[in-house]
Amino acid sequence: MPTISSNTTTAVSWGAIFAGAAAAAALSFILMLLGFGFGLISVSPWSGEGASAATIGVGSIVWLIIIQLAAAGLGGYLAGRLRVKWPDTHQDEVYFRDTAHGLVTWSVATIVAVIFMGGSASAVMFGGLKAGSEAIGAAAPSIESMRDEQGYFAQRLLRNENEPDAAADESRVEEVTTILWRALREGEMEDADQSYLAALISEQSRLSQRQAEQRVEDLLAQAQSAYEQAVEAVDEAREAAAWTAIWLFIALLAGAFFAAFCATMGGRQRDEVLTVID
Repeated sequence: MPTISSNTTTAVSWGAIFAGAAAAAALSFILMLLGFGFGLISVSPWSGEGASAATIGVGSIVWLIIIQLAAAGLGGYLAGRLRVKWPDTHQDEVYFRDTAHGLVTWSVATIVAVIFMGGSASAVMFGGLKAGSEAIGAAAPSIESMRDEQGYFAQRLLRNENEPDAAADESRVEEVTTILWRALREGEMEDADQSYLAALISEQSRLSQRQAEQRVEDLLAQAQSAYEQAVEAVDEAREAAAWTAIWLFIALLAGAFFAAFCATMGGRQRDEVLTVID
């Protein structure tokens, strides 16, 4: 049965924890700068040159995990190696305390990065998640902007090529825009709406009914293609953000475990050191 030590030495060496956390945050920042350098080198302004977006994404994830393991490992090891020695404490309790020191060191370093180093170390851990969120924010308005682009398609539908100065009435443009937007959201245009548009176009542009119907079909196909591309961009951004969050969670979790493991290594080496008195 394990013996309970009467030692009054504190079980938490905050000095060692803060020292390890500071070292972890500093190493994270340095490695992040190195990653930025590699990223800029791999990007080329010329078409077809440099790394692809997929390659850069995978490389960023791998580098994020490397940063977490290296920084958390260093911080945890220092916390374990520098902590106060606990004489007459059972080995199981020493192992638990070392593990806790590593975990707390990682927690302090993460909190410091989030709160106080928003522009630097915080970017190391959460830059990927922020980029994914910004990707959704940038892609989502593209669908809403399609509503404005329908005005352009509406003007093209009503254009009179023989009389360029004969601009369509604003009320008609708005009416055609509404019909086009509804067709895009529903995925198809009702026959009644298509016939009505063809009649409007025939009257405005002096085209035959058949020519007007063909113009409606052609421009509707173009509008649907642009709309589908916008929706696809939002879906890809949402998926990228989800995977970024998952990999960020994995990287942080790996860092927490590695910090605890390295703290036990540092603590074991600390306990093996013998003080020689002359």
